[in-house]
Amino acid sequence: TVASPDIGVQRIVQAMKTYGLIVSDNGSDMYFTGTFDSRWDMGIMNTVFHALHANDFEVIQRGYGSNFTDLSITKTDNQTTALPGQPVTYTIVVSNPGPAVAVGATVVDTLPAAITGATWTCVGSAAGDCVVGNGSGSINRTVNLPVGGGVTFTVTGTISPSATGSLANTATVSAPAGRVDPNPSNNSATDTDTLIP
Repeated sequence: TVASPDIGVQRIVQAMKTYGLIVSDNGSDMYFTGTFDSRWDMGIMNTVFHALHANDFEVIQRGYGSNFTDLSITKTDNQTTALPGQPVTYTIVVSNPGPAVAVGATVVDTLPAAITGATWTCVGSAAGDCVVGNGSGSINRTVNLPVGGGVTFTVTGTISPSATGSLANTATVSAPAGRVDPNPSNNSATDTDTLIP
């Protein structure tokens, strides 16, 4: 509530209410800084700032540390060449270094047609939760990733005997609703093998 009868005080406090303030962890307690301008009336400014207390404010967390979660994914079969007709095993590792948890992140691996009979298992680490521990075919699952947690999918299948050229397989992870991934460049991983006839 703006209790001061001074119109200058009212305007400053209303501006704080309308536009908010940025809190930085340096300087003295409740120390306000701003751009110098000779038009500021420091008598009014000092009246405003001396009357304010930390419990006058409502904290709204925004930006880094509130809803950001930097999910990442890697994928490999530990080889660069493969033989048609032979088995292939991919390891997909999804992690969440934070700073926010990611409950309901989505992991997708649409297997290429050249991989047949695929099955997969999922194991959590550091409290990461796979929700579903195994399945067959392509992966399209939600996982729960606390800060520092992860999950590892192991996909096993057979390369079609008629496959030629190269075998490329991509896995992705996406943040759940209400979370923002500040670094989407590590949300996709592709493993490519040259097929040797």
